Amino acid sequence: MKRLAAIGVGLGLVSLLIIGICVRSGRTAPTPQPRKSGARAPVQSGYYAPPKNPGPPAPAEEISKATEEARVKSTYLNYRTAVATGNARIQASLHKVLLRHRDLALKYAQDDLANARESRDQEIAQRTMEALRK
Repeated sequence: MKRLAAIGVGLGLVSLLIIGICVRSGRTAPTPQPRKSGARAPVQSGYYAPPKNPGPPAPAEEISKATEEARVKSTYLNYRTAVATGNARIQASLHKVLLRHRDLALKYAQDDLANARESRDQEIAQRTMEALRK
């Protein structure tokens, strides 16, 4: 009998808790006001806001030059990794590609050597530069 009474009291408390939650969540939230057409919210600091009137695109020659430099830089970084890891097969295949743009690759190697702070990075940059000069 005591057990039945304890279960009944427990179920009563649980039902009161559920009713309380339902009543509390039944409150209405304030409704958002519609925006006026053409009005924009202020841009928060740190968020990108596209320009209203973007400038004209760059000339095709400039775009192709930047694209080619990015391709050579990416190839150079992969070549540098191959030199650092001693992967002769990848190094040989990338060396053929970098021969077409040796001056630009050497410029990247010189920049890499100039910006290397640790001795290991300097050693890798020096080995990469020497490998490009072969």
